[in-house]
Amino acid sequence: MRTSRQFDVSRVMVVEDKTLSAKGLEAVANRITVKLSYGKVVTKQVDYHKGHPKNPITDKEVEDKFERLTRTNLTKNRVGRIPGDSLELGESK
Repeated sequence: MRTSRQFDVSRVMVVEDKTLSAKGLEAVANRITVKLSYGKVVTKQVDYHKGHPKNPITDKEVEDKFERLTRTNLTKNRVGRIPGDSLELGESK
């Protein structure tokens, strides 16, 4: 049984773009092209992943991601307290 997030791997094709690879570890660029069922083609390229010094992640984005990834395992109250507790650890001397 598949979930809505699973897809047929046979429909995926991975192709190296030498121009992106040539950027090396400096950029770690990626491009994805999706052909929709009605024929439209959508392409998105990211040269610097989220969290890269040239595309920094905010504290709010870290907290939102933490909440998304822990919501099924922790209570909402606990999820809300952990980021604040963690930030306080970084401030203690």
